[in-house]
Amino acid sequence: MEKTESQETTDRAKFMARYKIRDIVEADDGWEVLSTSGKTYTVTTKTCIGEMGSMFFTWQCDCPARKRCRHIDAAEQYRYLHSVANGDIEDLDMLEMIH
Repeated sequence: MEKTESQETTDRAKFMARYKIRDIVEADDGWEVLSTSGKTYTVTTKTCIGEMGSMFFTWQCDCPARKRCRHIDAAEQYRYLHSVANGDIEDLDMLEMIH
């Protein structure tokens, strides 16, 4: 069953409240996350090569936090929800490889 526009609006509002953000949009280099403070932070993924030559990915945010932040959590969940909604199996597989 498809969601109505009001259900989608309610779901988006709950999502924003959960992660304490005002907005999130996909950008060329990742996601632009507008914090409740009014500042916009960019969340990206970085490709890394491990000691044994294996490739893996990490999330990065340009906010002042020194550890994983709510902006990364919001971007990861946002990407996951869009992948599920679009049936994008390849993107879901990629999400499993990001640390």
